[in-house]
Amino acid sequence: MTWRKPDARTASRNFAVEPSEIFPRQSAARSVDPATAPYAPARRAAATPAPEFASGAKLEIKPNKPFSALSVTWPEAGQGGEVYKYYVWIAVKEGTDGTFRKFARRDSYSEFYLAENKRKGKLTQRISNGYFEPGKEYMICVIPVGFFGCEGEPLIGEFTAPADVRKAETVFESRDPMKELVFASGLAGKKSLEIENGFYRHSGNNARLIIPKKHWAGKKGTRFRFTVDMDVRQSPLGRGWTMVLRNPKPVHNANNRL
Repeated sequence: MTWRKPDARTASRNFAVEPSEIFPRQSAARSVDPATAPYAPARRAAATPAPEFASGAKLEIKPNKPFSALSVTWPEAGQGGEVYKYYVWIAVKEGTDGTFRKFARRDSYSEFYLAENKRKGKLTQRISNGYFEPGKEYMICVIPVGFFGCEGEPLIGEFTAPADVRKAETVFESRDPMKELVFASGLAGKKSLEIENGFYRHSGNNARLIIPKKHWAGKKGTRFRFTVDMDVRQSPLGRGWTMVLRNPKPVHNANNRL
C-alpha cells in the first residue's frame, strides 16, 4: 500500500491503494502434471466408487399396443457413488448360440439436479419401434454411470418384439455409418467432413448424412421411418440440432411427410 499524507484535496482519505497491490499479477503460470494433479478426472475416477442398483432391482420392459414404442423403467441407483446418467444399451439376438449383439445406445440422465423431495426414484425411457424387427429377441441393458465415468453393475432384461401393425420391413441399416456413408457440410457437394478423434469436425450450419437413393425406392404412398443415433460433443453449450429428412432435388425439407 502507498500512504499519502492528507492535504486539502485529500482530507477525506488517508491513503490510496493501487489495484495491483490488492490483486497482484502472477509472474508466471504454474505448470501442472495431469498424472499427479489431485483433481485430475482419472485420479478422481479411480478414487470414486461406482453407483450401484439396490439388491433385487429389476427392469420393467413394456411395449405399448399397438406396438409403436417400448417403455423401459428402472429404479435409481442409490448405492455406492453418486449416479450421473445411465447407458441404455439395445442388443439383438443373432445366430443359434444365444449371442446378443449391441447395436444402439440411448442415454438417460439421473435426477441428481432435483431436490430430494422432487425426485421420483425411477426413470423411464421410451424407445421407438424403429429399433426392432417383429419376432426377434432383444436384450435391454441399463448401466449406472458416475460423474467421473465409473460404471456399476447393469440391470438386464429380454423381450421379443411384437408384430408391427404396419408390417414394416428394414430396407437399409448401417453398422458403421462413418465409414459407409457420407456426412457432408452445406447443401451441396458429396465430400465427407474430416474425422478427428472419432468425431466429424463440423463448424456449424447445415450438414447432410447422405443415404443412397436406391434405399428410398418404393411405391407411391410408401412411408419410411428413419432412425439415427448421434453422439454430439460441441462448444459452446446451448447449441442445438434440428434433424429433418430432406429431398435433394429440389432442396426441400420432407419432415412434413413423416
